[in-house]
Amino acid sequence: ADIGGFHYRNILDVFQAENVKLLDKDNTVRTGIEYRQSMIRGNGFGEGEFASKLLGISTMWDHRFNDKLTFTNSIRLDHLETDKDLDQVVGNMYSADKFDQNFDEISFNSGAVYKLSDLETLRFSAGRGVHLPSLIEMGGDSDKAIKFVGNPYLDPEVIWSAEVGYSKKLPEVQGNFKSTVFYQYFEDYISKTIPNPITLTAENAGDSESIGLELSYDQMLNENLQVGSSYTFMYTNDKQDGANMFNEDNNNEHKIAAWTQYTKDKLNAYAEAIWTSSVDYKSETNLAVADPVVEQKIDSYITLNANVSYDITEKSKVSLSGYNLLDEHNELPNGYNSAADYVYGGTELGRSVLVSYKYKF
Repeated sequence: ADIGGFHYRNILDVFQAENVKLLDKDNTVRTGIEYRQSMIRGNGFGEGEFASKLLGISTMWDHRFNDKLTFTNSIRLDHLETDKDLDQVVGNMYSADKFDQNFDEISFNSGAVYKLSDLETLRFSAGRGVHLPSLIEMGGDSDKAIKFVGNPYLDPEVIWSAEVGYSKKLPEVQGNFKSTVFYQYFEDYISKTIPNPITLTAENAGDSESIGLELSYDQMLNENLQVGSSYTFMYTNDKQDGANMFNEDNNNEHKIAAWTQYTKDKLNAYAEAIWTSSVDYKSETNLAVADPVVEQKIDSYITLNANVSYDITEKSKVSLSGYNLLDEHNELPNGYNSAADYVYGGTELGRSVLVSYKYKF
């Protein structure tokens, strides 16, 4: 691939196998194994090769206590190895052996579902997830105008989560009501940082926690038309590590969505509108000079998405999809570095329309 002057070649080989066994009417066990080998080379990696090997082993146990209570546990062990064939040529200029890293990480998830009645259900879950550093975050080695320096000493990002949910079926309107309270805690958050005016790298920037609420409702207006809406609130509290800055005020606290779906015979149409609240965006870097802070208010905006599809036959379908069909808008502000005289960052969301044809063999 060739993107903006960066050319690279990426080869990914994946092997997966799993076995699901029903021990009896109340117990189901699943075991699995996964092996991934990824290699990437090009001028974004100093014209050398950076590779990783991942071995994952997992198991799951689903137990039905009675007609009301079901309990599920799953656990996974991942072992990752990385290696690089050439010394780093930009930034810290680490020798190739510094990129020979090993990670052993455990992730798990536990959940319970309790039926209060035929219509009402309670859900509980807790887990530990792991986000392993990407190849470019660890091994990037670009000497272009804006240098990207990989960091072989990145730690995996760990995500702790817990949630409690309540749902109720509404047979009088053929609908549903759902509510969820959730909590997340990120350890060793991986963030892009700017150690000098023309260099970008990745660091473990600190910890972050968030708590939120989700509410949703849907119903059938008639046999063909369904409508729904949802509301999400999330409060974030960041704990920055030293000079690596990320800011909780950059997160949108409120989202409101409304959607409708029409289905008749072979025709299916769907549209949704999502309102996202404004943010007082602030970005800080560990630069000693040259505009280390970007501050700008990003106004609230509405995103309109739509899709229309038609089943030509049982095996073929044609679709027309549109994303962000209203005005273009900024999601992140642009920054300006006066020392290097360039604009950086910023995200402007534009409109897109896609026509697709799908055929099942």
